[in-house]
Amino acid sequence: MNKRIKLAYLTLGIGIGMIFTNILYSFNPNIKYLDLEDEAIIEKAKELGMVNLKESIEVENIKEDPIEEKKEDEVIEPIIETEIIVESGSNLTRVAKNLYDANLIKDVDEFVLFVKGKKLDKKIRTGRYKIKSNSSYDDIIEILTRRLN
Repeated sequence: MNKRIKLAYLTLGIGIGMIFTNILYSFNPNIKYLDLEDEAIIEKAKELGMVNLKESIEVENIKEDPIEEKKEDEVIEPIIETEIIVESGSNLTRVAKNLYDANLIKDVDEFVLFVKGKKLDKKIRTGRYKIKSNSSYDDIIEILTRRLN
């Protein structure tokens, strides 16, 4: 016989044998079910490095007057009015970078996402704007998107 025909019969025989074997094992599966108790599971988890939540949290009772903490933490920062110039052709990222450099916002990316979330990224107008240092993102956007007279 031809070598190709022998190879085809050999492949066909192996395939049929695999299918027949799988059918036989599907009628008589060899499955072991383990009935583990909670203690055994916890012990195995500790061996692998798991830590119980109650053991890892330490609670300290601190009895201090919360009013005194507020007085110490209160530092009144002066409100500074900063002038920002939005030039023609400036994109939102450049405007946000200028606001960040003037310490009016804390994070450029956060401000950009906030403005894009309100769909006002194309509404920023060119001009000179005076913005107070305690202004919120909403206040800054309102100032940058309104018309100048």
